[in-house]
Amino acid sequence: MKFLIGYDIAGNRARSRVAKYLEGKAYRIQYSVFLFDGTEREAQEIRAALLALTEAEEGRAFFMAPMCEACSARIWKVGKMKEEAEVFIVA
Repeated sequence: MKFLIGYDIAGNRARSRVAKYLEGKAYRIQYSVFLFDGTEREAQEIRAALLALTEAEEGRAFFMAPMCEACSARIWKVGKMKEEAEVFIVA
């Protein structure tokens, strides 16, 4: 199952820790929006980790929205997403 994850964190250090953690777990769509493809159990582990990483932060906000396959297939996007790699062929 896919999960859309987003956050708003005021503190630079905590925001950097969260971004670095999520970059290792999910596909970055925008600066504070990620798409995770995994199990519900893995999503629960991510939620726990995000709370632990930002425990001392007052101004934190997270969301994680599950997406069924039908909804995931209907994602609309325009332009290059944050982590879409440019492919170069060198001969």
